[in-house]
Parts: sequence; C-alpha cells; structure tokens
Amino acid sequence: MLRKLTLCSAILLTACGGGGGGGGGGGGAPSADAFVSGTFQDANQTGKTFPTDRETHGYYGGACSGESNYFETDSGRIRIYGSTAFSADDFRAMATLIEQRLDETLSKFGLTWELFKEERGFLTIYAMRNVLGEMTSDPSLELGEDASGADAYDLWRQWSESERQSYVAGLPDKLNQQAEDLGFDQEEWWTPITDDQFQRLEKDFLIGCLSPGMGGGTFGEGTLAGILMPPERQQWPGSVGQIVTHELVHFIQQNLYNEAANPYLLPRWFSEGQAVFLSGQRIANQAHHYNYEPQEVIGFSDEYGDLGMAYQHYGLAYSYIANNNSQTSINDLLRLMKDTVDNPGLYELSVLETGEYGQPLVYGEAKAFQRAFDVTMYDHEGEPMTIYRFRTQYHDLMNIWQ
Repeated sequence: MLRKLTLCSAILLTACGGGGGGGGGGGGAPSADAFVSGTFQDANQTGKTFPTDRETHGYYGGACSGESNYFETDSGRIRIYGSTAFSADDFRAMATLIEQRLDETLSKFGLTWELFKEERGFLTIYAMRNVLGEMTSDPSLELGEDASGADAYDLWRQWSESERQSYVAGLPDKLNQQAEDLGFDQEEWWTPITDDQFQRLEKDFLIGCLSPGMGGGTFGEGTLAGILMPPERQQWPGSVGQIVTHELVHFIQQNLYNEAANPYLLPRWFSEGQAVFLSGQRIANQAHHYNYEPQEVIGFSDEYGDLGMAYQHYGLAYSYIANNNSQTSINDLLRLMKDTVDNPGLYELSVLETGEYGQPLVYGEAKAFQRAFDVTMYDHEGEPMTIYRFRTQYHDLMNIWQ
C-alpha cells in the first residue's frame, strides 16, 4: 500500500547512520600505537575553517563551526575539528579510523581517492545557492529577465571546472563594485560581500568533527564535508569501525550526487540501505521481507517500528538493487541525479497517483532520483526497473528473486 507523503515528511532525509544497523564486530577504536601521524593546527593561522552551513557540515556539525582547533593527518586528506577540551587522542583515533577505512570504502564504489576528488564540487551548499542566485540576475550571462535557478544550473553544468572557478572567484569584488556604483556602500544596512558567502569545500580533504551532541543512537553522521562522531573514544562501541564505514558511504553518496544545492534527494531506504550493505552490517533475512515496508520510507517521518529492524530491511531492499545491477550502474544513478534536478534548492517530489482533476494524491521520491532510477536500474531478469514498480511490487520481487 502506498503511503500519502507530504513535503515535510520527505524533506527530513539525513545522512545520519545512527546505530540501528546491528551487525556487531567491525573493529573497535584503534590503540595509541596505531594512530596515524599528523599535527594540530589553528584555523585562525591557516585559514582552513570548518564549513559553516548545516546542509554541508551536517545536523550535529554546528558544534565545530566556531572551532579553530583541528588535527590534520600527514597524508594530507583528513582534518578533524573539535574543542581543545577534548583529548588529543580522540582526534587521532577518529582520524585513524577514517584513514584505515577510506580507501576500502571508496573501492566498493570502484573509486580511488584521486578519482573521487574529481567527482566533488568545490562549493558548500550555501555557497552554491548564492552563486546560482547571482547567476540568475547576471545580465552578462544572457539568461533572460525571468531566469530561474534551474536556468542558472543548466549553464553551470555546461561550464568547465576552470570556468566555474573563475566565475566564483570574481564574484565578491564584482558585487562590491556594483554596490559602490549604485551607492549602496553608503547605506547603514549594507555590509561588504565576503568570501564566506561563497565558501569553498576543499576537495582534497575529508572534514571531520568531534561533536559532543552525538552519542547513543546517533553515533555517527556522514555529510557532504565528511564525518561527525562524538568525543571520548573510551565510550565508542566495539563496532565503531563498521559505523565509520557506514558514514563514509554517506559521505561518498553525497559527493557523487549532490551539486545542485540540495542534499535531500536520496530516499532514506536507499541511502541507509546502501550504507548498511556496503559496511557489512546485518541485513534482514529475505524470507522475512513481509515484516517491513522499507521501500515506502522516503524520509524520517515515514520510518516506523524498531529502528534496528528498519535498518536491516533497508539493507535487504538495497541488496536487491546491488545484486541485480553493477556498481557502475548504481554510481551512474547517483551521478545522473545532477542532470535530472528540475530546480536546485527546491525539493521537487515525483507524483505516483493523481486525483480525478489531476491533483497529486500520492507523492513519491524526489523527481531527480525517480528519473535517474528509471533509466539505470534493472530487475533480476535483466529487464528495466522503475521506482514505481519497485515500490508497488516489492514483496512480489522478494518472493521471486533468489
């Protein structure tokens, strides 16, 4: 049975892995003699600040937004931010867990760190929205007086990386000059445009955060920037390594599909199912597929029942996708979402059922996900699979597929 979803229920997607996947093992916190080497540094001196917007740094990342203290590994790809009140070994332990598992997790996607960096955008989500907003009103781009964010994004997708970098680099000076020409700089309410409004997401680094607000059922969170974990490594569970892999999957997911200033495009069953599956966490027995409706869980508010069971069934639902499609095809699904976004920054839902007069009755996944899924995924017989069929025939598919 299809559930009638509202926009609010769908927009509450997150990359939070939590602790519901079950699956014990996975490796505990590393011992001090295994810590990766690195140095503690001060962002006030280096200029390497933690991302400021929540959609980039995650639900619990605000704890690090004002922190200048960070640990950078000698590998030159991981930075962990957090309060100086935390143990230095907490920073080292988190960096070590990530370093130990990053390459292995990337390999599950068929990627290396170098290839992955090429996939990443160079702007935070907040900055991307600002850029698209400026593009829509930039007469030199000739988008027209009624240009939308979608029009700007279409042009953005056509530009080369160097063209994008060049345009963004010149925006603060350009906007400040425009304000001066118009006399705005004499107004009390006006403040100069700064680089913070076009904050860069450093593509060469995974940015971590020791967030004291986390723990228990919300142990980890994977974000566009990196990973969040709680401090006090002595309290980390024995399966912390497996949880880190889970969150690394979310980190990779977001960077593969998200460039359009909207991090809420993957349905929860897919994002969590892939993380459970690839991290080796426990998956529900196929014979018990009828105990849950994972394919209907688009956002947090659609989740029901025991969280551990829910995660196991997300993993089961995703296992159907993984076992009947190549990882290349699944990566293509994620990448294609960049091209199937109708309007960046606006969460647009697909419509599964309409009323007598064409009004939406039942909403489904984000349009970008639906369109990408429908042209990339196949069933167990090698036939094209639509998301509508997967949702409405899920239990039939589970009964047939072996």
